[in-house]
Amino acid sequence: MSFVVDISSVEPRIQDFPDGVYEATITNPRLDVSKKGNPVINMDLVIYHPNLGEAVVKDSLPSAFPRKVRAFWMAFNDLTAEEIAGQQTVEIENPSDLEGGQILVQLGTQENKETGRTYKSIVAPWYYPLSRAADLLGGSDA
Repeated sequence: MSFVVDISSVEPRIQDFPDGVYEATITNPRLDVSKKGNPVINMDLVIYHPNLGEAVVKDSLPSAFPRKVRAFWMAFNDLTAEEIAGQQTVEIENPSDLEGGQILVQLGTQENKETGRTYKSIVAPWYYPLSRAADLLGGSDA
């Protein structure tokens, strides 16, 4: 008698990834409406770890959270604070234009205040442009 299990479809869990900065590819960006009725862009971020492989973390850009939207826009377009200083608004007419975009993301562990359980998500300062990869990924586990 032998024990044989097909593990080919087992994918890494984002929960197993260490906190840190990772390269991410944007997939499935879509315009939705938040529970409070505000526009939000929801997307998946595919991140990679050399020992764990690829995993997906869900993220959102709520219109009610302009600081996070600004950080994303700066990273996505590789803009400096000086370059975005005069910009009053961010307008993303077609969220599908974000598909395949690459940025760096800050993955962290957070606690659900209601249940006490922890989960992985994108945490402040959230995003960095790919141009900072050498600085941010050089000494990390990513």
